[in-house]
Amino acid sequence: MYFSNQIKHACKIALIVSAFTATTATTAHAACTDPAAPNVDWSGCEIRYVDLTRADLSGANLSGARMTGLFLDGANLTGANMAGAIMDGAHFVRANLTGANLTRANLANAEMTNANLTDAIMDQVDWRNALLTFANLTNVSLRSADLRRTKFDAVTLVNADMAYSDLTDAIASNSNLTGASLLGATLTNTDLHASILTDANLGGTDLSTTDLRAVIGFTQP
Repeated sequence: MYFSNQIKHACKIALIVSAFTATTATTAHAACTDPAAPNVDWSGCEIRYVDLTRADLSGANLSGARMTGLFLDGANLTGANMAGAIMDGAHFVRANLTGANLTRANLANAEMTNANLTDAIMDQVDWRNALLTFANLTNVSLRSADLRRTKFDAVTLVNADMAYSDLTDAIASNSNLTGASLLGATLTNTDLHASILTDANLGGTDLSTTDLRAVIGFTQP
């Protein structure tokens, strides 16, 4: 599911020879060969096997980019536009994505342990099988998202809007969902064991197969 250390080493070597290319005429304005920097425009570019650990990409435009085999551990992506980007399997460990726009992005299989996603917009994101242990998703918008089998263990989801999202087989145990909205969400076999659900909105959800053992602040109807 995640890259091995051997693959990560190969990615670092590939940084020397990696090419950044515009994929369509509509994104030809993007300077795909520009180095990583705040406000860089890599929209629509193909970014393959590059180690951008601790890179400063604050305010960057990565919308529609195809980012394969990418390491962004510890990177600064505050306010970045990654709408529609394809980042399947990317590493964002301890990355700062505060206020980033990831609407309709593909983050399936991504590793985002300890990442900061406060105030991020992630509506309709594909986050299947992602690892988000200890991540901060305070005030995040995750409406109509695909969160199947996502691991939210020990995550902060205070005031998160997850309405109409699919959390089938997701693990959100030991998490803080105070004030979160799960209105109309699919919670089939979802693990919310020992989580805080004070003032959470679970209206319109089927909780018959949801693990609500030892939850705080919520009484199953």
